[in-house]
Amino acid sequence: IHTKNPRSKDGRNPFKEDSLPWAAWIIARLQGWCDMGKDTRPGYITIKEGLRVFEYQVAFYTSLKKDV
Repeated sequence: IHTKNPRSKDGRNPFKEDSLPWAAWIIARLQGWCDMGKDTRPGYITIKEGLRVFEYQVAFYTSLKKDV
């Protein structure tokens, strides 16, 4: 994602809700990425692993919904 990263001092997602940078920020955070520094965009491995964590969470949630 090659957008200029607005700074968020309080740890909240600084991007416009429902945008691609907003979603990428969330996926990267699931992997443990932390936006600290001058140019610390998450790499493709961080995004890939974050998507895997997200996939597991969705599968777990849907399995819970089926059991109810």
